[in-house]
Amino acid sequence: MHWIDDAAAATTSLRLNEADIGRRLPVVVATTGSTAPLREAVLELAAVELALERPDVNSDRVARRELQERAAEARRRVDELASHHLRPNAAGTTYLLAMPRPQSPAATLTPLPASRSLSSLLSDVCDTTYKSSPEVRNEMLGRRQLTSQAARARRDLLEAMVLNPTVHRHGLEGYGPEVAMYEALLSHTGLHRPVDPNNPAGPWWFDNPRAGSTFTQAWGKLRILLGQATHEPVSLDRAYIELQAPPIGLKEGPIPLLLAALLLQHEDTVAVYQDGSYQPRLGADTLERLVKSPDRFTIKTFDVDNDRAELLRCLGGLHATAYRQVHGTRNTTVLSVAAPLIAAAAALPAHTKKTGALSSDIIQVRQALLTTREPDQLLFTDLPQACGLDPFKPGDRGRQNDIELFGRRLDAALDELRNTYSQLLQNAAQLLARDFGVELTELNDLWRLRSRLRNTAGPLIDVDLIDRRLHAFVLAVLDDRGDDRAWLENVLSLVAGLPAASWQDLDQARFQSAALGLGEQLRRLVALYSAAAATTKHGFDTHRLTLTRADGQEHARVVWVEHRLQPDLYRVIDTAIAQAHQLLGDPGGEALLALLADRVLSQANETITPTAPATTSTASHRERQARA
Repeated sequence: MHWIDDAAAATTSLRLNEADIGRRLPVVVATTGSTAPLREAVLELAAVELALERPDVNSDRVARRELQERAAEARRRVDELASHHLRPNAAGTTYLLAMPRPQSPAATLTPLPASRSLSSLLSDVCDTTYKSSPEVRNEMLGRRQLTSQAARARRDLLEAMVLNPTVHRHGLEGYGPEVAMYEALLSHTGLHRPVDPNNPAGPWWFDNPRAGSTFTQAWGKLRILLGQATHEPVSLDRAYIELQAPPIGLKEGPIPLLLAALLLQHEDTVAVYQDGSYQPRLGADTLERLVKSPDRFTIKTFDVDNDRAELLRCLGGLHATAYRQVHGTRNTTVLSVAAPLIAAAAALPAHTKKTGALSSDIIQVRQALLTTREPDQLLFTDLPQACGLDPFKPGDRGRQNDIELFGRRLDAALDELRNTYSQLLQNAAQLLARDFGVELTELNDLWRLRSRLRNTAGPLIDVDLIDRRLHAFVLAVLDDRGDDRAWLENVLSLVAGLPAASWQDLDQARFQSAALGLGEQLRRLVALYSAAAATTKHGFDTHRLTLTRADGQEHARVVWVEHRLQPDLYRVIDTAIAQAHQLLGDPGGEALLALLADRVLSQANETITPTAPATTSTASHRERQARA
């Protein structure tokens, strides 16, 4: 409410603020000739409030308390004078209704009839201004600001609308507040009803309000926005403005439920965008964000004809874009084709999204699926170009051959993208299979590889391996839980150090090297353990010695030493090392090791000449320790 002291000037000088203009809210203007005392009281209140903002007043507790008391008295005085001089039946007082003009601070003024009280006057204004306001038959929902309980009930109802759109009451049971909201706003109005009126058991779907419903005009406003969204995206905060503005005047509480019903009713033709990014799935989380920030969301309506419509029918038949119909009235549309394509591309493993080991046309299809924001641009421009065809423009006719060719090429590209990760697993499995002597032609043969690795690593099941990486590999190989594919993914993740789904092209090369190294290490260790375990029942330590001669010949031998013999052997070793140090100093121990290895391994391998110089690489390197 505004008041001015010159009724004649109101028709020419009154200007509304931007908030009133933007929301198209009615403004009640009161004029009176007795403004002097009211003006004086207002100026006094303003002066006191300005004084309270001064730093020196804030630091003076006594002065601040005195000014606060004066401010309270000034407010009381303003209220008293306003009630006296601006009451509707006061002498010299006139009330005007100011309606904002489109895109202008000026207002259209209409005199209001005299009334006995301000509340009755404002009631008459609301009846006139909001003559098309719908009846919200739920007290918790018909509010501008919901209570925490009502907000939770509305959130539960929104989630049920998304999860169970074809079920009566959306699957809600009992008599909770969310059920009461459903009955008042969706059931009573006919916004949610059986597709077949003669079959109340369902399926149910969203529809326009029943004839005679008070929500008809509000729903019409929303349908107008859908029509405008055909030409350009429309922000959903405009829906709030349209529904809250005259003549609807709907409070904010039920608006999110109306928007959800509208978007679900037209989910095949209306695309939803958040911050410019297409949302292929209208989930409960999306609706929750929409409730909090409708200005971040826009909608766009799609309408197609001629070759574009034929193209959609062709793509709708592809198994890669098959879209489950949840009620009996849907046709093949832009969103029913694009949404599953975009969702499937987003769900591809990271490896498939990044690998360069694909043909150039497949990479272009992948790029279009992952980066295009507009569903119509994806289907009619970017994907055809990625498949080597010209875009399908509005009004195109006679391109049946191109449509069929596009369908075949796109289907083949989608198949390759879907199978890229499986091919990666198969290649890795075949590498392991060749290394362990297993025939594996497809992933269905994984049980052969799993069985061979389990049998190979079986002797080490109770061995406490020093090499932690090899120990983890053995445990992964012996793990008998889960299916064969999950087992393979676990083994590959352990070998490469990251999940196979996240591999880049360089990671595959690193995996090959690491897998072959671990396989060789596993086989050596199994041989070492098996040989030692077969010869003694006493505790023992095992070593694998490798001798590399100067002529390039290399000989390896597994040596095990029983625990009961070690004290006597250590005394012999200590004596020999001491004598070698006396002869050669510090290098004596290494020289003794080289000649001793040469002597012992030469006797065990006839191909070695005892007089040839030799060195040891990894001599006396302990591969593992075990107790029998």
